[in-house]
Amino acid sequence: MLLASLPMSFKALVQMLLVGRSTLNLDDVTVVLRENEIMMRIENVDDEHNAIVVVESERGRNHSRRHDDPRERSKS
Repeated sequence: MLLASLPMSFKALVQMLLVGRSTLNLDDVTVVLRENEIMMRIENVDDEHNAIVVVESERGRNHSRRHDDPRERSKS
């Protein structure tokens, strides 16, 4: 009944517990559920500390070039 009451997010964990077993001990199930909860907390903490940094760069022409001399040719 405990395994059937778990949300769908635990489907893989429930399947792992059931493979190759005809009976389950309540203590074994609670240990696995507690270990899973600890792992999920660790993953959430790691996700909060990871960040993606996006740097905007200008591509194409160099805008810092002086345009005083109209005879100056492009170097490209």
